[in-house]
Amino acid sequence: MDRGISFSTLRGVGAVFLVGAFTVFIATSKGSPRLIAAGVLAILAVTCFGAAEMQKRRLASDIHDSRPLIVMSDPFVKEWPLNPRLDRVQGWASGDFITTAVSGTGEPMGGIDEREKIHTVHLHVANKPTNSASKEVAKAVSLTIRYSRDGILIHEVNGRWSTDAQNIPYEGTQIASAHDLNANVNNPDICDVAIKYLSDNECFAMDDTVQFHPNDWRKYPLGPEPVDVEITAHQSGEDDTVTNWLLTHDGVGGILHLKPRD
Repeated sequence: MDRGISFSTLRGVGAVFLVGAFTVFIATSKGSPRLIAAGVLAILAVTCFGAAEMQKRRLASDIHDSRPLIVMSDPFVKEWPLNPRLDRVQGWASGDFITTAVSGTGEPMGGIDEREKIHTVHLHVANKPTNSASKEVAKAVSLTIRYSRDGILIHEVNGRWSTDAQNIPYEGTQIASAHDLNANVNNPDICDVAIKYLSDNECFAMDDTVQFHPNDWRKYPLGPEPVDVEITAHQSGEDDTVTNWLLTHDGVGGILHLKPRD
């Protein structure tokens, strides 16, 4: 987006202004009305050009500040008293469970300790344009999450929106879910980042496919050490937004922690 004038244009405008001013000076000393008028007109033309350019720059700035801007912030941890592989009434984020353990196909599984507590860590994802009055919607926002350690990629998954239902067919989990995000709302969307069983000494990445994994959502192990997490938000018609986080946990019996990467 053009938010200014080029050096050559500025040099040309300055030259016209100087010529006009010099013309007025000479004309005044010689008492020539026509030369005075010409000089004044040249100065007025430059003044009008400058005012128009300033208005153009203000409009460009206003448009830029009103464009959708994805902000990821305020990580938080949630505790769940039951194993997550349970049939749901409303979905993962609602926490409304019934007590029958089921497989991804809906068949009873057995052998699952429904008393085992788990913790999940999440991020708020909001559309916050620089102009707080903007109503521009961020269209088709999807997430890509990369987990790595010491520069080596461990897993890359499609980010999961916490409010998406868990009862979708397996085929529907193969593409990234996309949400439209309204601007400057008080209830931002939420994405899932990781899950940890209280009895484990490691945590696991999350996406929409883990519900079909035969080992209780432990599909993407991340190991016991701290993990670098890069989250990229894609949106239609705008540049990607990339944020970096550090994921840690407190070991067996401990919970997850997620903080911005320095």
